[in-house]
Amino acid sequence: MREKELRLALVCSGGVSLAIYIHGVTKEILKLVRASRAYHARPNNRDESASGPRATAWPPGQVIDTEQIYFELLQAIGQHLDLRVIVDVIAGASAGGINAVYLARALAHDLPYEDLRESWLSQADIRKLSANESRPGPINRWVLKPLVRFIARYVFRGRLNAAELSRKFSSLMQLRRLRPPMDGEKLLAAIYDALYAMGGPHRTGASLMPATQRLELFVTVTDFYGYLKRIPMYDPPMIEEREHRHVLGFSYLRRVSGAESSEFTLEDTPALAFTARATSSFPGAFQPAQLCEVDRLMVRRGRVWTHRRKFLESKFEPYRLAGADPERAAFLDGSVLDNKPFAAAIRSIQGRPAARQVDRRLLYIDPAPEHLQPSASGGVPSLFRTLRASLSDIPRNEPIHSDITWVEGFNKRVRRTKTIIEAARPDIDRLVAAVTKGRLGKRRLTARQIGQWRDQANEFAVSEAGFAYEGYVRLKLAGTVEFTAKLVGNFCRLRAQAPEREGIEQTLLAWAAARGVHFPDPHVARPPVGRGEMPVWAVFLHQFDLDFRRRRLRFVIQGLNRLYGLISGPDHEATTRALDSLKRDFYQLLEQLQIYHAAGFPSRQASAELRAIFCNADIADAAAFAREHDAAIAAAFATLAEEMDLPGLNQKVDAVLVLMDEQIENEVARRQMLTDYLGFAFWDILTFSITNWRELGEFDEIRISRISPDDAKSLPSGQAGKNQAGTPLKGVALRHFGAFFSRADRENDYLWGRLHAVERLIDLLCQAAELEDADRALNPMALKKRAFGVILDTEARHLPRCDKLVKALRAKIDALPDGPATGQSTSDQSTSDKT
Repeated sequence: MREKELRLALVCSGGVSLAIYIHGVTKEILKLVRASRAYHARPNNRDESASGPRATAWPPGQVIDTEQIYFELLQAIGQHLDLRVIVDVIAGASAGGINAVYLARALAHDLPYEDLRESWLSQADIRKLSANESRPGPINRWVLKPLVRFIARYVFRGRLNAAELSRKFSSLMQLRRLRPPMDGEKLLAAIYDALYAMGGPHRTGASLMPATQRLELFVTVTDFYGYLKRIPMYDPPMIEEREHRHVLGFSYLRRVSGAESSEFTLEDTPALAFTARATSSFPGAFQPAQLCEVDRLMVRRGRVWTHRRKFLESKFEPYRLAGADPERAAFLDGSVLDNKPFAAAIRSIQGRPAARQVDRRLLYIDPAPEHLQPSASGGVPSLFRTLRASLSDIPRNEPIHSDITWVEGFNKRVRRTKTIIEAARPDIDRLVAAVTKGRLGKRRLTARQIGQWRDQANEFAVSEAGFAYEGYVRLKLAGTVEFTAKLVGNFCRLRAQAPEREGIEQTLLAWAAARGVHFPDPHVARPPVGRGEMPVWAVFLHQFDLDFRRRRLRFVIQGLNRLYGLISGPDHEATTRALDSLKRDFYQLLEQLQIYHAAGFPSRQASAELRAIFCNADIADAAAFAREHDAAIAAAFATLAEEMDLPGLNQKVDAVLVLMDEQIENEVARRQMLTDYLGFAFWDILTFSITNWRELGEFDEIRISRISPDDAKSLPSGQAGKNQAGTPLKGVALRHFGAFFSRADRENDYLWGRLHAVERLIDLLCQAAELEDADRALNPMALKKRAFGVILDTEARHLPRCDKLVKALRAKIDALPDGPATGQSTSDQSTSDKT
């Protein structure tokens, strides 16, 4: 059966008190992922008689409601497509950043989410977060309260509860003393307590992330003071600028062996709480965040921040390299400079491995999409409007056009590469068949035989490529030298954009050229090469061309995924199990190669030798430095080649293919796997120069979808339920601070978040499954009606101030049609689902 992964990369924008709406959305996303995990945990999950997810072991306290709806939808889809749902990237800013932290921790260790609802509804209140503990004085009672009541009643025209606003406005009177009205340390304590209350895994190894799939969290913050950043130029050779933008990243990975690498444990909650506090330090409302706040909180809680040093060293390395102290930094709201962190999510998507066909979605949560009109021009804006726009409005509304344009270009490269590969497949099948002399797909192969065919196929590819091969090799050599320079920079603990890395790369280029590590000019006499020996440049690629091995393994895995849909007959189940086992073996090898790209590459001798040469070196003349250290560099690279042992990796892949030959009876599958592996050199020559394989990773297009009040159409709130902003959300009032003043408003926004999300996620599943509403096996509208009702049944008792809304919503749900919605198919992409 064909397999597909619906991979979601979430972008959670800022929204101040609309954080409560975002929480409702992220809670629903978590329920979908849990339902997918429960569905695929069952051996006969496609059997419609199989019980739903209620029998699955859930975290203690987890309430099961819409998981049953998602389970049944996945079951219906499973009749023709094995669809899995994974969230592997989350990027957030401000209010979205807090929710991103909560969701990432729950995904990493399968933690309960229910108690967060009450935390948001009770703690996100202006009186709970107020910095003013004093009782209101006579001025407040007799002057300010009537004034606020007048403003709420006649200026905001009912968008705010006048009595509640005037009662709580006294909490903001710190403004008269020019102090932020809201207490950042109270916010930090509330976030930390909520994170800590989630606890640890309810069982060993509990996680919603599949093995080998890395979960990455990115949260934007703004450093008020900034740090100096050196930028290389031509003339002058170096300039400095002050960097204020910073991204705090966290990750989780469970390896095939079961070993976990996590930054979402209980010991990491102080760091996560600080991250959430820093990204939501709205200017003027909260004081800027500093690390000392966490130290004081730990003392009050009687706990120890065991990972404090690790957090400082791993998340603030640019500060160390710039000679700045992150403990003295003051962090403002992440939305000041990056309110919609698409770029961080996109960078994380690039190069991710794929175990099956991927439907990649960049899912954008936008609680308050603007309904823009052409700007009025010609008049001069007032002083106040100018200051407000320059300090807040314009930075927070920075368009995402450049990010969307990148996605469009990426998708074009994916389509172009796939077209070239498929067009060349018949010719490459013929060339591989010629190399193997008719034995392709036959049994009783040996690793030695596969290795010989691999070498012969590479040589055949060279002769067939003609003039194209020269450019291909030159690009590979340049990329391989760049990789080794990156590795040396990592050994020396240089940040990614450090100017010193340029000196290292230029030195290695000069050293390689002097050693003959370059493709020879056909018009220049070549030095003699002994029989059976490889030229120097070929040896260099043989030892260090890591990217070629990574590309080949990914290509073979992608080809393996195609086989699931091609296999049929009595040996289908046995072949599928063998392919699954083969895929795990390939992923273990790919994981080994991934380690070489990280700063933690486990080199001992080579790293010490290269640090002795390059660390703190003054490289004024790269060529001269290369000549001076020629022997030392050559010796260090010989040690590095021995430690990496890439030729040995080739032999391990050959051995895995021998196991495939022994375990898989289907001759078509065996032939196709060997063709992809042996013929990869042909495909690589065809495509390497026209695209960046490191970017293509998943080898699938990225589609952008949005969850917002504008995109969920099944439950229109009606004019009576909307405010003047045209949305049912109450938190948009007072420049998005409105829900901080009223629990009823917070309950309203949370409930709409869940309702909007469940509708959009059902649509998303139908789109990914390529189902039509007319499909009799599926009725998306009926599922939506059930989901809406289930949510109201679960939430009504927790939302006592929303009785009227719940009653009105039940009436609307009853009035919905039982069949497909008229006007738009759930399988059709709305404008918000298009790139």
